[in-house]
Amino acid sequence: MEALIREPLLDLKVRAPEVKTIPRIGVLGEYLEASIVEVRALAERYPREVSRDWEELNRLFLTALEMFGG
Repeated sequence: MEALIREPLLDLKVRAPEVKTIPRIGVLGEYLEASIVEVRALAERYPREVSRDWEELNRLFLTALEMFGG
């Protein structure tokens, strides 16, 4: 389901008007395209388990808030 949403959004971003106003830097574009492939491959290695336990995430969030004065 995510891919069905993400791919059209990425396509819209690539074709957005601001992309046409700035000259493309070929080397940078090639690096980013290769990086996306690499990151996707790495992400696919991880299990797609869904955790319903929010305790650790809540603790991390509250710690970050305390650190940054929230």
